Parts: sequence; C-alpha cells; structure tokens
Amino acid sequence: TPGGSAGGGVVGTTDCSAFTLCDDFEGAAPGAAMSPWKITMAGSYKVEVVTTTVHSGTHALHISAPSATGNGYIQTTTGFPATDFWGRAYVHIKSAAGGHQCFMALNSSSDQVRLLNEMGSGEYATNLKSNDKLNDSKTKVPQDTWFCYEWHQSPTALHVYADGKEITDARDRPRRGGVR
Repeated sequence: TPGGSAGGGVVGTTDCSAFTLCDDFEGAAPGAAMSPWKITMAGSYKVEVVTTTVHSGTHALHISAPSATGNGYIQTTTGFPATDFWGRAYVHIKSAAGGHQCFMALNSSSDQVRLLNEMGSGEYATNLKSNDKLNDSKTKVPQDTWFCYEWHQSPTALHVYADGKEITDARDRPRRGGVR
C-alpha cells in the first residue's frame, strides 16, 4: 500500500479501494484479459482458480506441484514501483515431505526476495536469491489449514507475519548501505 501497511500484522478484511493490487480471485481468472496476473507454468505444475478449498468467497488460486522439478506461479502484469510496501495473502499449504519450496517471492531487476520458503524442515524461511543466506525461523508452517501471511518490504529489511504475529527469526536483517 502507498505509505502504510496492509495490516501491520493485523489479520482482517480490507476494503480494496486503497490498495495498488487487491484480488480475491472472484473476478477474471489469472491470465484472462482483465486480470492483473499472468501465469507461468513449467513441468507438470498447474496454476488454476478452483471452487474447492477456499478461504472466503467462492474461488481461490490453486498451485499444484506434483513433481520435484518445475514451477508454477502468477506474476503481476504491471509490477510495483514502490520500494516500501506491505503485502498480504491467505495461504493454505500442503508441503511435500522434504525439499526446497519457494511459495512467494518478489522479483526486481537485480534480485529475488524469497518471502516464504520451506526448506524441507517444515519451517518458515526467507532469503535473497543473490546470497542464498537462509533466515530460518524454527517456527513450523501450518499445514492443510488457512493462515494469513503478511510481509513488509522496505529498502533495507523484510519483516514477515503469520496470523498477525511477526516471525522475527525469518526476517531479513537490515544491511548497511541501504537498498537491495
């Protein structure tokens, strides 16, 4: 959001009119003409809007990863010019047993901020692709249930929250020198 937080670690319903991007997947499906999302899939991964296993409303985005290799994701069609912003997603994860899974990431021209990783240990983790230094939280990612995941990305740090509580061990520590 411009100049504020999506909730500052507060779970709740939000009026979408104040946000740069807000989508409940009840309208145009990702990839459709009026959607703010494009879809990328490789391998046997699948990205689709479903009417089963929804958080609220009647639709949810579903990404399935039936094999160990490939990818499936949605990406905004316009991007974000902001360097300091909040994001929120309601997430329902059923992780594979073991292996690295990147559930959410922010891409820039120079790096990738991995907002929500699960490294086979079942714990929240974040990292930058460029240095691959893992910030492992030692806090388990909820499985097979909905939870609210929020992030605040500033030019110097990343803070993440699950159901309104900051996961301090998973945050990306501030660096001298500023912007990533």
